[in-house]
Amino acid sequence: MATPLIDQLPPQLPRPVLERLIVERTVVDADFRAALIANPLSALTEFFGAVPPAGLTVEVVEEQPGVLTYVVPSDTYFETTTGVGPPDLGLRESVESQVAALLATDPDFPTQLQANPTTAVEGALNLTLPEGVTLDVHWETETNLVLVLPYAPNQGLFVGPYSLQFDATAARVTVEDAPQLHVLDALTAETWLRMPGAAPAGVLASWSDGTCGWELTAVPHEVEGEGSVSSAAVFTVYAGGKALSVESGNDALLADRWAYVAGVYTGTALQLYVNGVLAASATGGGDIAPFTGGLALGARAGGTATGTYFNGQLHEFRLWGDALDAGTIQSGRLSRVAVEEVLAAMDPAPGEEPGVAPAPGDPAPGDPAPAPPAPVAPAPVAVEVLLAHYAMDEGSGLVLRDTSAFRHDGTLDGAVWLATGTDSPP
Repeated sequence: MATPLIDQLPPQLPRPVLERLIVERTVVDADFRAALIANPLSALTEFFGAVPPAGLTVEVVEEQPGVLTYVVPSDTYFETTTGVGPPDLGLRESVESQVAALLATDPDFPTQLQANPTTAVEGALNLTLPEGVTLDVHWETETNLVLVLPYAPNQGLFVGPYSLQFDATAARVTVEDAPQLHVLDALTAETWLRMPGAAPAGVLASWSDGTCGWELTAVPHEVEGEGSVSSAAVFTVYAGGKALSVESGNDALLADRWAYVAGVYTGTALQLYVNGVLAASATGGGDIAPFTGGLALGARAGGTATGTYFNGQLHEFRLWGDALDAGTIQSGRLSRVAVEEVLAAMDPAPGEEPGVAPAPGDPAPGDPAPAPPAPVAPAPVAVEVLLAHYAMDEGSGLVLRDTSAFRHDGTLDGAVWLATGTDSPP
């Protein structure tokens, strides 16, 4: 007899992680997403390699632009937790955590939530959702599970429709110095950006004071009488006693359009990718001259000079301690690192190295055979070289969470959250 689906799910993983695994697969596998929407039970049966319990139904909700979807869960099949989340949680996680606590403690709140979800949550939590964002609530039963596919117009870059806005004068995100940020031989820095039509030059990401380290920059292309209508991307590394730099064409970054930029240093060469395509390369090598400071987004890490502050929006930044190849760059711009591998890297078992999965062993006599692992979405490269990952899903607060194994959280200094809505990375 086939084992029921619920009994096949890894018991050590909480429901949010299991849901994220499913969502991650929908991001990288369009066929699975379509199958999940058309027939949820059949798709999940194939995904986990097991059959659902008798009588179980699954409702799949595709989140729409400007809507934050919340599910009031039934704990029949999944363990759920309640409690008010810390202030540095992302908007989605913070709302879900605090709403769960109110549902468990306030007998009047369920009725209020059913009548007007947005008003009930804003009033009870004393918060204002970002402009243009409303709350949609779905109620589970003991036999009906609800799975939300978060809004992601680009089908893979991000889960929450938020970005950070920088003002070209003083705004930045600051990350304190840490040993893992001192990458001197090979690295990859990647992000999404959007600039207005008449934007000054600005630094996208930096571990530099202009004489050492590295940085990604956008340089506008001026057209007489029209202002800046397009920009070039620049990747600079200070290595081997000189500044090594590669620059894309002047029309690589179009005004008011999202673009993906990745700078790669191999130790012997520089490469610059725009929207997954190699835009420029150059030879030159040596160890990177170390910068004695932390990482910055939207500005030069060491300095406040005019022209170094970025004017525009950034979404999702990743720093790798390795030179990613062209294939990984192309696929990486459309997918995130597999969540379960990130979790393994963040919380390794005793005696294990971060990012290394435990080796399977034979069960002891009399012990049941271990359940087969759930299928996972592919990760671009080993998680142990992911040194910093800022998904920018929070939507509120002054803390930018790092979901890499090292948790180098950043602090917003003048940068503001923007509910991106339908104007999101493609």
